[in-house]
Amino acid sequence: MFSANGAFIGYRGTSLEITNEREAEERLRLSERMMAVGQLTAGIAHDFNNILAVIRGNAELLPLAETQDSQDRSIEDIVAAVRRGAELTSHLLSFGRVQRLSPETIDIGEFLDRQSTLLQRTLGEDFRVDVDLPDRPVRVLADPHQLEDAVLNLAINARDAAGSGGGLSINTSVQRVALPTGLAGPDSRAVEFVTISFQDNGPGIPSEIQERIFEPFFTTKSTGEGSGLGLSMVYGFAHQSGGFIEVDSTSGTGTKIDLHLPRSSQNPTSKPSIDMEKLEEIGAGMTALLVEDNPALREVTKRQLELLGFDVTDVEDGGAAIAALDESRSFDFFLLDIVLPGDIDGVYVANVALEKQPDASILFCTGFAGTGNNLVRQEALPGAVLAKPFSIDQISEEIQKTLGHRKSKNGVGC
Repeated sequence: MFSANGAFIGYRGTSLEITNEREAEERLRLSERMMAVGQLTAGIAHDFNNILAVIRGNAELLPLAETQDSQDRSIEDIVAAVRRGAELTSHLLSFGRVQRLSPETIDIGEFLDRQSTLLQRTLGEDFRVDVDLPDRPVRVLADPHQLEDAVLNLAINARDAAGSGGGLSINTSVQRVALPTGLAGPDSRAVEFVTISFQDNGPGIPSEIQERIFEPFFTTKSTGEGSGLGLSMVYGFAHQSGGFIEVDSTSGTGTKIDLHLPRSSQNPTSKPSIDMEKLEEIGAGMTALLVEDNPALREVTKRQLELLGFDVTDVEDGGAAIAALDESRSFDFFLLDIVLPGDIDGVYVANVALEKQPDASILFCTGFAGTGNNLVRQEALPGAVLAKPFSIDQISEEIQKTLGHRKSKNGVGC
């Protein structure tokens, strides 16, 4: 308020005490978060307990097997269970947008052409799959393995919705799309995306559950028919890749899901070929330092490296690794766990190693996927990152890339 001559004399207004209401809202939000965590925990426990039961049961049967076929069957079941566990973890991390991705430039036409055969075989002969391929090269930047999982999950959901005799149409388009609220940064101009559209002829998604379809472990399927992780994985993958996902569904008219991924102007990424019969030649005549704090994992990883031809020295922590380097020992290749006990992590070991041996090849491995205070950004690391658990073909591929990169830097060719 001001006086007649313009002097400020004070304030006049009304106030409303809302402390109790705000505290009640916070309690409600906390309760909802706890319910979500409880649902998530129950789903994880259920799926992982099943996986562990398969592994334990087959491991106990191995020494009792009377035939080689019986042993082989148990081993195959163990490997398959481990793969399912890794996929479950990957899906959870994708939903949380902390999965460590390896984006590559992918020609989406070639990709969908390869996938179409797999989709038809997976979805069954009584379900129609029409894939409309682009008539010109269209490329996206995405992790190819995660993209395969996303396409397969969306196709399976369409099949389950439409049922036997139903159909799914997949097509692509390039469009400039305005980023949804929450994704747009300071520069809110439209961004060019490649859109992969999945249109089924099922009954559609009821409006009352459309907001929940991306929640982890939320499913309308009967017990045992679905984990409820498929769509949440696709959601997380899309957002972490710099894209997003949209759903358009009306009861009785089917469902359309648009997966928007950033368009790439680069040429498709080429991969080195791997001859599994010549694995021992990859590291022949080379020395390797393995740093891993888990004894069981260290032992199996050492055996993998030896199978690839390396002469391996293995240690359990960063201090032992630095001691090995201080002994003036020379190593051609380093496989380093990023997070190690004590004050010395794998990144520090790598930097010390490169100071002593600038031409050394570095490959990191980690079971973590986040970017917390104890981790650094992947692009800042002096080497590529291999996610645990990894197979012999995965580690051999990454090692070939790493060694090839070293040769190209030294002018020996790649």
